[in-house]
Amino acid sequence: MRYYVVADIHGFYKETLSALETAGFFEDKEGVLLLCGDALDRGGEAQRLCAFLLSLQDEGRLIYVKGNHECLLVSCLKQIERGGVIEVASGGSVHCHNGTW
Repeated sequence: MRYYVVADIHGFYKETLSALETAGFFEDKEGVLLLCGDALDRGGEAQRLCAFLLSLQDEGRLIYVKGNHECLLVSCLKQIERGGVIEVASGGSVHCHNGTW
């Protein structure tokens, strides 16, 4: 089995598929995509990228390591669930320091 590793694809579906095609991922029917975080939160094709990643997950061909953008999303969803107000701790938040917010 071969692993294809990407990170920080940030919703750029076409560019991600182009890179995977160049690397031979689609010809390798047993290859596994290792996504090292930050799948979403910038590019304009997040929905298409999510559908692609979910299809790989269904095939057992995706390993997904959560990145800081996913951590922020989970944090925001939890805050919304608790009352609808999204807050980010000023100064001490990792999201303030690295620009995720």
